[in-house]
Amino acid sequence: MPPHEPFPVMPSQPPRKPNRGMSRAVFLFAVMAVAGAWYTFRDEPERLDESERLDEPVTEGDAAEILEDPPPMRNLAEELKLSGSSATDVELEQVAGSPSLKRLWLDRSNVSDEGLNNLIGISTLELLVLDNTDVSDLGLQSLVGMNSLKRLSLARTHVSDSGLIYLHSLTSLESLTLDGAAITDAGLEHLADFKSLSKLSLVDTHVSQAGVDKLQQTLANCKVRREVTDE
Repeated sequence: MPPHEPFPVMPSQPPRKPNRGMSRAVFLFAVMAVAGAWYTFRDEPERLDESERLDEPVTEGDAAEILEDPPPMRNLAEELKLSGSSATDVELEQVAGSPSLKRLWLDRSNVSDEGLNNLIGISTLELLVLDNTDVSDLGLQSLVGMNSLKRLSLARTHVSDSGLIYLHSLTSLESLTLDGAAITDAGLEHLADFKSLSKLSLVDTHVSQAGVDKLQQTLANCKVRREVTDE
């Protein structure tokens, strides 16, 4: 038998270097996947918080959007701020019959006596600001029966002595502002029965110090602020 030929010796090959490009790609992919999941779970509570913020006050910046397209659950809002906005009597119809509205700012808006009709029946209202509006004695009739109202501001409105008679039913009233209104000593007589009244502002009215002194004989715990430019 012919002698066995030796097996050919294969030339040795250098060891393979690891594919670092592939390793980096896999690592980056894993990092991105984890980061994406983290951002998803991180943002989820924030989105839930936004949907649950139903009791926060509505600000001026939100007012136009809300009045134009009121959400179906408007009754959940307790505060509505329309100070200095272009809100009119027609737009105020959106708050009519609200069962939970507690604080309403309408100062420096275009709301008038007619618009206040939309507040009739809102027994939960505790604060109402009507400063610098066209509201007059006629509009105060819409406030009759608001037993929960604690703070009322009528500064620089067209309210006079005659209109104060409509406030008699506001038995919870604690603060009343009449600055710049056409109020005299005769009007103060309508306030003598407000036993819960603790703050009364009469800046730039026609009320005399004698009239204030007489009122405080009945309302001894009421702090009255009276400032006039001339007597």
